[in-house]
Parts: sequence; structure tokens; C-alpha cells
Amino acid sequence: MRFDLTPLLRRPLGQAFLVALLTALCVLPGIASIPTIDRDEARFVQATRQMLDSADWHGYIVPRFGDQLRLQKPPAIYWVQSASVAALGGMDRGPEAIWMYRLPGAIAAIATALATWWLGRSMFGALTGTLAGILIGICPLVAFDAHQARADQVMVAVTTWMMVLVWRLWTTRDAGTPWVTVAGLYGLCAVGILLKGPITPFVLGSTVLCMAAATRRWSWIARSQPWTGAVIVLAIVVPWVILAAREIGGNTIAGAIRREVFERAGSGMEGHWAPPGYHLVLLPVLFFPGSLLTGLAIQWAWSRARRARSTHSLPARIWSSLTSRGGRQPELFLLCWLVPTWIAFELVATKLPHYVLPCYPALALLSARAVVGGMSSLPHALEPVHRFGYGLWAVIGCLIGWMPAGLMVALHYAGLLNDQNLGWSLGLGSSAFVLVVASGGYGTVLMWRARHSALRGDFGSAIRSGIALTVMSLVCTMGIVLPRVPAPWITTRILEHAQREASDRGLNALPAMAAVGYVEDSLLFESGRRVERLGVDELSAWIDQHPDGLVIATTGLVDGHGPASAPRLQPIESSLTRGFNYSKGRVVEVMLYAVVPLR
Repeated sequence: MRFDLTPLLRRPLGQAFLVALLTALCVLPGIASIPTIDRDEARFVQATRQMLDSADWHGYIVPRFGDQLRLQKPPAIYWVQSASVAALGGMDRGPEAIWMYRLPGAIAAIATALATWWLGRSMFGALTGTLAGILIGICPLVAFDAHQARADQVMVAVTTWMMVLVWRLWTTRDAGTPWVTVAGLYGLCAVGILLKGPITPFVLGSTVLCMAAATRRWSWIARSQPWTGAVIVLAIVVPWVILAAREIGGNTIAGAIRREVFERAGSGMEGHWAPPGYHLVLLPVLFFPGSLLTGLAIQWAWSRARRARSTHSLPARIWSSLTSRGGRQPELFLLCWLVPTWIAFELVATKLPHYVLPCYPALALLSARAVVGGMSSLPHALEPVHRFGYGLWAVIGCLIGWMPAGLMVALHYAGLLNDQNLGWSLGLGSSAFVLVVASGGYGTVLMWRARHSALRGDFGSAIRSGIALTVMSLVCTMGIVLPRVPAPWITTRILEHAQREASDRGLNALPAMAAVGYVEDSLLFESGRRVERLGVDELSAWIDQHPDGLVIATTGLVDGHGPASAPRLQPIESSLTRGFNYSKGRVVEVMLYAVVPLR
């Protein structure tokens, strides 16, 4: 049975509904049931929690993580998360309220997809816009990032809507300067700065400059009202800078900017160095299924320029072709958005997969344009590289389809799929495993069909199969597997043991606790700051001060063989927790130890 979506897609409201629905299917399952993720998310939510717990408004000026300043990011994301938690009644709730912190990111992912749809609809038509919105809304990078309470998704949504206004300003260049558009554009740019620093203004500035250079319309820069924009941005950003300088000093803020912008660009901070090309290598996987024609879509834009009949130099011919009539200005705009920003992220020394998210709306629009257009400019005879590319894309799709089942099998053979002491049970004979295997098998069939469709030039059928597979896999992974497998969630499990121990002692809350060896950031948030993270040489003094406390430690440190061996610690054998510490990439064993009072 086939469902005809044509009536739904005839109206803008129906198009927006489809984009939002498919995005929600990928970003909402699991946001309430997946425990706090180390390390970035744990730091964000704990800093937000401390803002909510602050005695007055001064606590909202400078974020703090524990007793340390958290100046890696500006404060806007903490304000947004605080508003979400307060509005949803999570002020007095513990880690079970994690979904309230994540909700702004999930909503922002939907907003990004809708902005991409809106922009594509105005550039290329309803079908291309709808497909572009779907491609960015369901891609694995967006889905995984939206499940973490961080700044990136909100920043990308703000940046994408800003680019909608930039495009509007460009297309109305002969009708006078629309002041509402200019005010909205630079207002969003200022919000982007308060969310994640220089990324949003870099996207804006590089696009405007490239468009002016490409078209030789330098008056476009003046028409974008940069001086007015600077006043708007400063009016929004400077008040926070002044208040923060009064709280912690201007030199501290300047040092944070120098460290987070310039040092991060020049050297791989926190071990996150990667060579140029890192993001390009990951693109086919993280942008699936949109990566089917992404490379060809960009090549197509340039090949059209090379065929332009002109006696000018090659760069002039390229720009002349791209800016001529026939719908090529949208492609120029997208290239000016994509290329400078992508190159900048490839050249920056510190790299993480989600850094290039601001480029993904432009990629989605170019890719959707290629799929809908059928790549009519390509030769009818497929070249070997095309066959290889479609085959590789199908293999990636199969791997994504089998991801939830493969994760369960790998954990089973590593002995990490169950924790019977706490009732975390997800065996290979469970109904969940049958479901994810069925999903993987059906996904393989879809990819086999998709490859054959692509080889015939039926890219629409191929991309529909890829969309179906991706949605199924992400729902299974985020909604079924990750919330129920015990291996990654060491903090949640060891604190469950601590809560049991507290109940056995007749306590209503966790006792004073220390952590040695296993000191992940999620311990602070999930314990309500009841856990102090210590070095091995600090443990003895802590034990003297807390005769009724509990100690969380990796088993090698306090079993009589390590440097933190302490005869006053009694192991609680039933609390042995074995799991995979994904932050460090290794399997660890953690146990609770009770402090033995002196007699």
C-alpha cells in the first residue's frame, strides 16, 4: 500500500507539517530516557542547574560549573535552558528532568528544518524546499546533537533563520532597504554571538563579502547596513559584557576569548585535533541520506559555469555563469554560504563533528536541488565513479540501518548488555532485539532498491528509501536501544546503588560522597552536587571529615593494591558496576565503598 502525499504537499502548511513531523521523529525519542551524556552535556546542564539555584540575578551573569567559571560558551544557552526548566516545573527535580534541558535543542532542530524548507521554497520551489528541510532534519548529525543539551542546535537555528533574512535582503535589493529585515538579521546575529561566539557573524560576514565579490556589486555591502548592524549587535551584546566584567573582571573575559577563539583555532584543544579534510570524510555518514548527490550537486554548479560562453578568465566566467538569469543566483548564495565557512572549519585545528552544522542547511538545499532536478546536466552514461559512489552510499545506509542491532550484539559479546542487579535487561532474545533486527533487514532491502534506483537516475525513489531507513534506525537507536543498554550509563547505575545504600541506612537523600578514579562530569548533575571529585592523595583527608560517607572509585584504586588504598573503606560488593566509559574509550569497573567509622 502506498500513501499519496500529493494533497498534503500542495499547501505550505502541509509541507511544513511533514518536515516538522519527520524531524520530530528523529530528535524527540529518547530525550527523556537517555541519561545525561558526558562530557559537554553534563557541563551545560550542571551550569544551568546552578543558575537556577542561584540566590539572585547575579548568578545568571556568568555560568559556573561546580566551583569553576564556565566561560567556554557565552551565557545565552544557559538562559534558554533555565527558562525551559522553570516553565516546565523542573526547578525542584533531579536528573529525571533532563528532557527539560534538552527540549530547546530539539525544538531548535525542528526550527532549523523549517527555516531550510522556507528558504528552499523561496529559492527553488515547494518540492525542493520540503526535501531540503527533511534532509537536514533527519540526518544523523542533527539527530545525535539534538539529543544533547548544548548550544549548537539553538545556534544553528538562529543562524539559519538569519540567512533567510540575508536572502530576503538580497532578493529585494532593488526595492529599497527593508528596515525590519535589517533589524531582525542583526538581532539574530547578536543572539548567535551570545550563544556561541563568532560563528554566526562569521557566516554572515563571509557570505555577504563573497556575494559582493562574486557579483561585483560592492554596493550590496553598504545596502546590508553594516554600521546599523554593528549598533544593533553592540546594543544587545555589550550590556552582558559589562555586567560580566563587573562580576569577574575584564581580563578574565579577554583571556577566555583568546583561549576559546584563537588558541582553539591554532591548536587542538582537549585532544580534539584533526587534519584538514576531517569534516569532508565524515560527511557521507553524518549527512545521510542527503549525501547521495551532495558532491555531484556542488560539482554541477561549477560545471555549469565552466560551460559558459565567455572570453573572460575562468573565475570571471564562473561568476558570470552563476549570477546570470535562469535561477543561478540561489546557487551562488548557497555556495557563498557553504564554501568559506566549510574551509574555515577544516583549517581550524580543533575539530569535532558538529562544528560544521551551520553549513548543513546550505548542503541540504544544494542536495535537494540536485535530487529534484535529476542532475540533468550529467552525462546519461554512468561513469565508474558514479557507480562506486552510489554503492558506497548504499553500504553506509545498510550500516546505519544495522546500527542499533550491531550495538546490542557488540555489547552482548563484551558482557555489557545486562545489569541484573539493577534490572537493566536487554538480551538478544528480547522483543526489542527482534524489532531492531527486523528494522535492519528491511533497511537492507530498501538500500538494495535505492542503489538500483540511483543507477537508473531515479534519485527521488532512492532518497525516499534513504529517508525511511534513517528514520527507522534513529527511532530504534534513540528510542529503544540507548535508553535501555546499561554499558554507557555508569554514572546513573552507580548512583542507583548509592540510593539503595542510602535507603538501607534510613536516609531520605544521598549521604556525602566522593569520587576517585571515575570522576566524570555527569556525577555532579545526577547527584545534585552531592559528589566531590577528588584526587587519590585527597581521599584520606576527606574520609576523616566524612565518617558516614560513601566513595565511588574504580576498583583498582582502593582494593589494597593502588595508591589510594585506605583500610577505612569497606567495599559494597553488590554495587560493582562494569561499563564502557565512552569519554575515555575503555571498559571500566566502578564500585561503592562505605567509610568505616573509627572505634
